[in-house]
Amino acid sequence: MSRRSVKKVLTGALVTCLIAICMVVYAAQLNRFFYTEFSPFYDSNGYSLKLLTVLELAQNESLSSALEYASKASGPAALPFIVGAFVAPFIQSPSRSLTPFLQLPWLMALTISLFLYFHIFRQKAVFPSIALTLPFIGISAVWQYNGGLSDFRLDLLLYILLGTTFVWYLSGRYTSSYWPWVLSGIFLGITCLARVTAPIYALICLVPPIFLRFLLKKPSCWRIVFGSLIVISITLLISAWFYILNFEVFYHYYFVWNTDANAQLPLKDSIKHLNIAFGNIGNYSFLIALSFFFLGLLKHLPLRKLSPKLLKQFVSQLDWESLWLGASPIIFLVLRGAGLNPFVVMPAAFGLLMFLVSPFLISSIQENISYRKPGTLQGDISQSVVCVVACVIFLFSALRGVENHLSPLSPFQGKLFPSMRPQQALIETVDRDLRHSEHVEKAVMASTYISLINDTSLENILRFDYPELDSTIAFPVLSYPPQSFNRIQSAADWEATPGTNDDEKINYLVEQANQNLDYIILPDDASIENIRSKHPHVIVNRHIGEIKKRLIQSGEWIAVGPLQKVDHDEEVQIYRNEREPLLRK
Repeated sequence: MSRRSVKKVLTGALVTCLIAICMVVYAAQLNRFFYTEFSPFYDSNGYSLKLLTVLELAQNESLSSALEYASKASGPAALPFIVGAFVAPFIQSPSRSLTPFLQLPWLMALTISLFLYFHIFRQKAVFPSIALTLPFIGISAVWQYNGGLSDFRLDLLLYILLGTTFVWYLSGRYTSSYWPWVLSGIFLGITCLARVTAPIYALICLVPPIFLRFLLKKPSCWRIVFGSLIVISITLLISAWFYILNFEVFYHYYFVWNTDANAQLPLKDSIKHLNIAFGNIGNYSFLIALSFFFLGLLKHLPLRKLSPKLLKQFVSQLDWESLWLGASPIIFLVLRGAGLNPFVVMPAAFGLLMFLVSPFLISSIQENISYRKPGTLQGDISQSVVCVVACVIFLFSALRGVENHLSPLSPFQGKLFPSMRPQQALIETVDRDLRHSEHVEKAVMASTYISLINDTSLENILRFDYPELDSTIAFPVLSYPPQSFNRIQSAADWEATPGTNDDEKINYLVEQANQNLDYIILPDDASIENIRSKHPHVIVNRHIGEIKKRLIQSGEWIAVGPLQKVDHDEEVQIYRNEREPLLRK
């Protein structure tokens, strides 16, 4: 490679890195916008708390204790928490906006890998190669408040890392070197640490095309076998320990507890995964990819020279392997009847986009075609216009992120309710009430149901926004079998709750609350039916009416503080346990 070529590669890599850095800084600001008005929610709730615990362990105890916690107690992922353990010494005041920065190395890896693929392996110029990365890193899901770059979920990280794995897998077609196989193995191993479901996606996406390559001997059979062994060996070396350590937890999570994984939807419902997949891509990334698609058509299929032979050659050179990478996750989820989780099909976006841009990546079909071929004045102008338009569309899509975070839409009804301040007020109510107590060292507070307000969201607010109260207010440990209301989400949780029928299970939970809780949150009577209808999949919510009735009838609880509106049709109140307060260390 000449000095000039090296300079071009370094320039393009630097530009893509700067794009990734700008995206993360922008996402961190979107994170701050959102949490000014809206409360923590869903999966990011728990992940943020676990990250905070990792940071505290690394800062106050040792790196080894933080890594042990990250490896064994981090749910269906280890990677973000392992990274957190290493960066802990450099973080003075942890905040929720830290989480986008934990994805920066991997976003940079994806952007650089895409640029190198387009520039070196597909021999596109620097500017088009940079522009081609934009639809992949600017999919609609990236700029959403729920599951986007500003949020702390594992699904986007899976998309980023699995996409990087796929880039190097595809690169292996254009070189005799084994380095693309090595890099595929490295990134697949890292991906498996980032999401427990990664091996399933890797198997369904990669095994069929690799087997087809073997049958077609493209390249030689032994090279495919050796390359595959490299990928498998490196992946196992990096990630096998994580699955061995946590096998029982993972089995219970995905095969027993997880309602989406075991939904078994009929085909007429599960086919909606296809719509969700294109929703994750979004109109803007789709439009960018479609622009390159039509540019490729104009380049290789000029109307005045179109023939069946030319069309056949064109179709044969489309990237059908990438189409499989995009279609296979959708096919798998549809046939399995998986629940319509809007995030699980996100990895499909990479392959679908790569297939769409594949006409532009074809170098040439036959030598005598020069109509709008780059290298001619008309071809260069057309290509430059599309690249500029791609950059403009990418910037416009990113700006939509502001609207998504300042006026987010609820999955249940219209705009999301600004519930941060009401939940903060509940914590402040408990704090004020505790100031009059002479007995309780650390009060245990809990919600009796799960919606926008729940134990995890309240604990998140307490630890991030009121760290000075962390020594006086606590929340129930999510033990198993369930002993607290917020531990009961799925049918499996309710089945594991002590008691032979619903009546006994409710009595057990009420007794546990009377004995172990100092403050509880109860909805007013008018909100109970709304809670049931909005969150019917949460089992404990189905029983909230009877739970409230029995708690009040026990005579142990008295209301303190005013009603707080925590959702459009939901009001709650704090109740204090009137028994002799328990001493807690």
